[in-house]
Amino acid sequence: MMIPEAVTGMVRLLSSPAFLTAQGGRVFFANQSARESFGLASETPNLSLMELISDSAEAMADYLRMCARSPSPIPGAFRFKRPGAEPAAYLSKGALLSTADGARLLLLRLERKDAGNPFILLSQTIEELRNEVNRRRDAEAALRASEDALRLRAQQLEDANQLKDEFLAALSHELRTPLNSILGWATILREHPPTPERLARGLDVIQRNGRLQLQLIEELLDISRIVSGKLRLNVQQLDPIGFVEAAIEAVRPAMDAKNIRLQAVLDPDAGMISGDPDRLQQVLWNLLINATKFSNKGGRIQVVLERVDSNVQISVADMGLGIAREFLPHVFEKFRQQDGATTRVHGGLGLGLAIAKNLVELHGGSISAASDGIGQGATFVIVLPRTLVKPSASARPFQSAADPVTGEIRCPPQLQGVRVLAVDDEQDALDFMTDLLERCGMIVVSATSTEQALAMVRADQPDIIISDIGMPGGDGYQLIQSVRAMPANDGGSIPAVALTAFARTEDRTRALRSGFQAHVPKPVDFRELLAVLVSVVRRP
Repeated sequence: MMIPEAVTGMVRLLSSPAFLTAQGGRVFFANQSARESFGLASETPNLSLMELISDSAEAMADYLRMCARSPSPIPGAFRFKRPGAEPAAYLSKGALLSTADGARLLLLRLERKDAGNPFILLSQTIEELRNEVNRRRDAEAALRASEDALRLRAQQLEDANQLKDEFLAALSHELRTPLNSILGWATILREHPPTPERLARGLDVIQRNGRLQLQLIEELLDISRIVSGKLRLNVQQLDPIGFVEAAIEAVRPAMDAKNIRLQAVLDPDAGMISGDPDRLQQVLWNLLINATKFSNKGGRIQVVLERVDSNVQISVADMGLGIAREFLPHVFEKFRQQDGATTRVHGGLGLGLAIAKNLVELHGGSISAASDGIGQGATFVIVLPRTLVKPSASARPFQSAADPVTGEIRCPPQLQGVRVLAVDDEQDALDFMTDLLERCGMIVVSATSTEQALAMVRADQPDIIISDIGMPGGDGYQLIQSVRAMPANDGGSIPAVALTAFARTEDRTRALRSGFQAHVPKPVDFRELLAVLVSVVRRP
């Protein structure tokens, strides 16, 4: 029988002779005092108690049966054989113990009858031993269960965190790639407008909204920093009318597409606030785009900016889908979306309102939602503390990310005649890149795969390589590693720039470690790309 170490350990500590036996008398364990008193060779002697007593074996058997049936320790008295000496009388106390696997043992403790303290083996001592055994057994079981639960929880958290990072990275890539072509062709058409003024205005809207979408993607990737308190705000004194109007202008095309009427009541005397205008515009944009998305065609949205006590209050109200009463307490929680077929049709990641809440609270304000139920519309209210500091007359006015981008693209003379190998599996992106680079006097050849690009490097070494990262059949990392493995005279030292929609910090670090000289995120700012090319290209 396997006896728990906790049980045998306590029996070892007893100073008087003690045994662990079966109900039939077989000895499973004897402590040191018992071995010394009765000449036993080991802790687990292969014998029966009946072999150790000089009295009737039947009397010992009856005594053991009584101990097994009683919930309390049973006293007894027996004469035990001793090696090289006359048998001696011992007082005994027998108590029943149960092990973790359900086995039933007897603990028999002895005391010399003439030791001066004949009943030292009190029932309390036995009970304490029994309780200690049970306590240790329960503690060990609880510890094992706790360790298993913690191990499972740690694995779940690790898996969830990994899935979140991969999801956000993939989301960023999928949205940045089409934006690259949109902004690229918008830049081409702005420089060489083929149609009248109306087309120029339309292209300006495309570029303005494309850049706003990029800004929102960057802010989406900041969600972990917002929650952990690591987000930095560009705080300044500002008039809230500025970012409210900027958010309205950014969402107006979506409203016009659904023929939604906007009523804006903006009090110019509401007061100044202290905050980051871009982040606050993001909050308003989110509320307005949600109001637009959940409003029916021909609906109405009302935006009110006013002073309430010592605060500036901004409310956005619509007459659209509304919010179920039971969902209202969860509306600002991450990844939570209202149940129902209509909501699933509209989709979404369930992050926008959670980000808005954190941003408002970082500004010392609060945000709340109210609705009378499904079909009754919804109202969101932002409260921000006013500031008593007046801005200086020379303070820089707030410029929204939705403002049009102006400025002429100037081609650096250092790039005239530079031979460029452009690599991207998206043909639209290649066409746009080729057109822009050739306008600056560069000679461009293109490849749509890693294998094709390597063949071009071997055949005719370019002055510089501009490569995407995410490509099927061999990515940009594999391309640059293959190039760097070539001898320098065969193209192994050609400068290379990673132009990619994988735009996280860890993506930039990996690109540089793989062998690229620079990392430029998509959608590309063409002025930035030209400056990077000038810094890395090597001309004889």
